[in-house]
Amino acid sequence: MFKNRNCSCCTIISLFFMIAGCNKESQKKATDSDDSESIDLISDSDSEADSETNTSMDRPTDTISGTDITSDTDITLDTDTRADTASDTDTASETDTPSDVDTVFHADSHTGITDWAYRREIIVFSNSGDTFIDRQVPINLDNTFSYFNMGHSDGSDLRFSTTSNGSNFDLDYYIEQWNVGGDSLIWVRVDDISAMPTSIYMFYGNSSANSAAVSESAMFPSNCISSSATSISTVNVCDILHIQAGQQVWVGKGNITEVKARKIIIEGTLIGDGSGYADDVTIGRGGSATSNDAGGGGGGGYGNLGGSGGTESLGYDGGAGGEVYGHPTANSIQMGSYGGAGTPVEDLPDANRPGVRGGGAVSLNADQIEVSGTIQMNGAHAAVTQTELPVYMGGGGSGGGILLNGNMVTLSGNLTAIGGNGGWSEFEDSPENTYNNYYPGGGGGSGGRIKVFYDYSLTDDSTISVAGGNGGPTGYTHGQNGDDGFSWQAQFDYEVSVSVKPEETI
Repeated sequence: MFKNRNCSCCTIISLFFMIAGCNKESQKKATDSDDSESIDLISDSDSEADSETNTSMDRPTDTISGTDITSDTDITLDTDTRADTASDTDTASETDTPSDVDTVFHADSHTGITDWAYRREIIVFSNSGDTFIDRQVPINLDNTFSYFNMGHSDGSDLRFSTTSNGSNFDLDYYIEQWNVGGDSLIWVRVDDISAMPTSIYMFYGNSSANSAAVSESAMFPSNCISSSATSISTVNVCDILHIQAGQQVWVGKGNITEVKARKIIIEGTLIGDGSGYADDVTIGRGGSATSNDAGGGGGGGYGNLGGSGGTESLGYDGGAGGEVYGHPTANSIQMGSYGGAGTPVEDLPDANRPGVRGGGAVSLNADQIEVSGTIQMNGAHAAVTQTELPVYMGGGGSGGGILLNGNMVTLSGNLTAIGGNGGWSEFEDSPENTYNNYYPGGGGGSGGRIKVFYDYSLTDDSTISVAGGNGGPTGYTHGQNGDDGFSWQAQFDYEVSVSVKPEETI
């Protein structure tokens, strides 16, 4: 019995240790499992952090480059050659502010389309057939737009996307003007515009959204000239040409000055007086009086006929006025022409006075053109003399050319392409004069041409003059006045068209 009891006790003791061992093994396995899962979680966290860091470093940067455009005659519209390049090396700093970081906004992409109540499709395409990369386009809203559906009255809930579902608000925009119930203007940077219509989408109607608009300097980073500039290059491709109030900027001589920009603002003065064709260019040039004549030089022609030169006495002729050239309504422009010289006198080398240059020419091309200052491309005035010797005066230069091509054009300043006056002598009527009528005046230059082409809108409260120059008022017959030039306004298709479609409820 005792032996059997001992065996029973052994069995009970053995079972106890077996159960204890099993529990211990289970605890060990549970501990090993927890440690393994903990390591996996730490590894996932590190992987996500690395992924986030890599994403934040990949930020595009906008760079605009241009190609020079040259022409010896009429300037016509050419392809905008802007290009966008992206940089993979720019990184964001923790101290960056919205005004410092001019990149695409994605801040609201995670919220989804359900947070915006309304959408409008916007169709953009190239009228010229050319392709534009990274181009700013104007979005015009008028008084028919449903401002009452905005989430914020200041337009801060606007967003723009290349996708109709608003999965990514990937287009930069700048609000230039926001006028509830009236006309508003927003600029959007579009990646690729071609002859095939491109759709982008405008979203609004989210009272919880904060503004994501960029600044004007971020949307238009390059200016053609500085605020202290006094001259401008022949060819200019930039975002903005801004001539500030009080600033005077001269165009070069002998070349048409062309500007291709998104915005052109002229509050000061753009000047091209006497900057037209040189003396050796025969187009439209005023006639010079010959040695068989005794007269003044003819005025230069362009927008119309120049005036002929005056004469010394009956039976003589002055130089003929210059001819008309160019086309009055074509989308092209030219410079003004030279006035002719007076009759040469062998014994008096200073007796014949030369003519002078016509006005220069500018071709200004932009989505938005505002002129509250002055653009003047006037012909030069021929010399006025006080000598007592007989002189034969030169003709005035013709007025030059001004060509404006814009989508939205607002004019409230002065545009002039006036012909120059013919030369004359102040000595003819003086008491000391013993050479009556020996001072035939030169002919006046004709007026030039001013052409304004617009697409979306034209507001014109400007003063425009293409008057011909006065003939020199001396001689047996005086120099004749130049004829008035020609001005023209017409609507046309600007290089990029934008169409805002009706509102859709999301």
